[in-house]
Amino acid sequence: MRIFGKYQCAGMLLAACAVLPVWAAPIVSGVPDQAAFDSFAKDVTAAFDYRPLQPDAGGILGLDVSAFGTVAQIHDRDAYHTFTGRNDHVISLGGVQIAKGLPGNLEVGGFIAGVAQGSVTLYGAQLRYKLLEGTPITPSLAFAAHYTGAAGLDDARFRSWGVDATVAQSFLIFKPYAGVGYVWGRLSPRHGIALAPSHPERVRGFAGIRMALLPMLYVGAQYERVGRTNTYSASLGLSIP
Repeated sequence: MRIFGKYQCAGMLLAACAVLPVWAAPIVSGVPDQAAFDSFAKDVTAAFDYRPLQPDAGGILGLDVSAFGTVAQIHDRDAYHTFTGRNDHVISLGGVQIAKGLPGNLEVGGFIAGVAQGSVTLYGAQLRYKLLEGTPITPSLAFAAHYTGAAGLDDARFRSWGVDATVAQSFLIFKPYAGVGYVWGRLSPRHGIALAPSHPERVRGFAGIRMALLPMLYVGAQYERVGRTNTYSASLGLSIP
């Protein structure tokens, strides 16, 4: 049984997904147990869930667009191999994220990304409310809710939901930020597979920094811990205040 797609592609950091020559993935034989599937679902949820790489869009007229790359460590490599036939140490993603400011201290965002280990496309949306506007000496505080889905999985359906709280503070050309949140995932086998849906729930914390290169161009880096999984992201973006 395979959870990832039949074909593999190589992802590029800071690009949506660059497809290289593909080859067939091996078929994994045997009937996996539920515990292995639940462990696999935790790693998938940590890698696929919406990742808030933009601390804010910059006000009502603000627009933020960035290309990003992410690597997520695989905690249970045995379970991962059972369901994918691969011996990877990380799950790699590359995609584009966008955020737009709205009236009422609201902000809407979304992303689309490709998974380097298979023909899987991730997509998601976020709604954020900024409770406190940042000043030169005080940080901003925002709360967000988000959803993520996946297309291209052979034998399963993935969805996740989450909530986050983020604080951010600008210092000259730097903008560090940090946050905490909670993620609810759901990985459901297709009909005919003798496994129950898995519902991992994970606490997550993240911290990152953005550095302005030009008035509207920036680079960013973020570390995130989702349950037992470490993820690392880099981004290159355009921010219009």
